[in-house]
Amino acid sequence: MTKKISLLIAALLLSSVSGWAQEAMPKANADGAVRDIDSLYKRAAAENYRESGLVLMKEAVEFCLQCMEERPADYEILWRCARAAHQYAETARNLMVKNWEAICEEWGRKGMEIAEKAQGIDPNRVEAYFWETACIGDYSDGSGLMTAIKEGFYKKSKRSVAKAYEIDKSYNDYDPVFASAMFWVTLPFPLRSKKKALRFYREFEEETQWRIRPYVRRVYGANLLMEIKPKGYKEEAKALLDYAVTAPHLQKYYLEWIRRLRAKLE
Repeated sequence: MTKKISLLIAALLLSSVSGWAQEAMPKANADGAVRDIDSLYKRAAAENYRESGLVLMKEAVEFCLQCMEERPADYEILWRCARAAHQYAETARNLMVKNWEAICEEWGRKGMEIAEKAQGIDPNRVEAYFWETACIGDYSDGSGLMTAIKEGFYKKSKRSVAKAYEIDKSYNDYDPVFASAMFWVTLPFPLRSKKKALRFYREFEEETQWRIRPYVRRVYGANLLMEIKPKGYKEEAKALLDYAVTAPHLQKYYLEWIRRLRAKLE
């Protein structure tokens, strides 16, 4: 298994652009596993707007799982496994590939389980809580929001997003703040809190440098404003969507979402 995965990753890296070809061949070893996971993950994330990126992300997940088998108590390995599981599920959804709902449900649940193991190893780090929140979102996309709530994932998500915010709200360019806003606006009545959602979103706007997913975050932001309808929301949402469509690569999921949101603004 180790030999097969190492050969596959070597081929992927050698076929890439020259800057990536300089990376060392990934191996699941104590000195380089984290570096190797990050290298393969970065390559996969860079191509997540096309199906080749989905294939790469699946390989990144498999490599993470191999590393986790060899080092099951390594926090750095585990939270990265949860991150890769999330990205694989989200990429499948964004590309709207066949059976993407099943992929989201399967890998969202697996990512949650891995993140919880990481929390048990180090409960004072932000990464495992944040990526658990993301994986719960994937599971909800696959199973349906009401199913996820009935299965108890509302409380789990509320806990994990609050914990990520408490530990380090600036993580990943204030992703815990952004996730808090999305959490409160996504819930159905009577669980939803528009007041909390808007408060967290305004906090995010004040703090962010828009370094992480600047186009996609604006789509979510426009949707939040259109759900809450604060004063001047139409102009604000339109500006966000106008920026989002300038993205060099947007997956089918977001293109269709932008089209629907723009139609509502007309």
